[in-house]
Amino acid sequence: MWNLEGQELRCWGGNKTTRIADLAITRDGTEVITTCKGNTILFFDWKSNTSRFLTEEGSTIDSFCLSKDSKYLLLSLLNEELHLWCIEKVPPELVKVYKGHKRGCSAVRACFGGLGQVFIASGSEDCQVYIWDRETGELICKLAGHSGTVNCVRWNPLNPFMLASGSDDHTTRIWGNTEDGPNYSSRILRDIDKKTRL
Repeated sequence: MWNLEGQELRCWGGNKTTRIADLAITRDGTEVITTCKGNTILFFDWKSNTSRFLTEEGSTIDSFCLSKDSKYLLLSLLNEELHLWCIEKVPPELVKVYKGHKRGCSAVRACFGGLGQVFIASGSEDCQVYIWDRETGELICKLAGHSGTVNCVRWNPLNPFMLASGSDDHTTRIWGNTEDGPNYSSRILRDIDKKTRL
């Protein structure tokens, strides 16, 4: 961990941090959350120098997303499932499982979104964006429009009726509602078709 001047404040090493694929810091700044092994999340309280773990049995964690209130962690798994965990409970408790999207060899990220973070969205290898009702787990819709794997989706933090998706087809699509209300059924407000140049 570094301060804003670039000075190292603390370094964690050892077998806990073999491969870090994702990282987040809780809203109150007390815990650093990271992947530490293929199926394990490490919660490290940097002030007390203590740690706790969340282990997914039977699947590898691809990535995760922390809710705005830091109470929930959404895990994207290689087995084509998203697991929602309540992490304020000790030990953490699995709350909901979301299924339907396709995941093979590409990285596919998911996120919370909508007004009050009532939706779960994920990319998919079948070129679509999937959106579920967070509480019921019901698949609400699939947004078609990409021609390659949708690797990531993110909700607009200032407009809960707009989300973006990025794809292997080298496009970013912006999705949102029209004047008649918050309906995500394949309405594209604008399509940013910028070819990626490396």
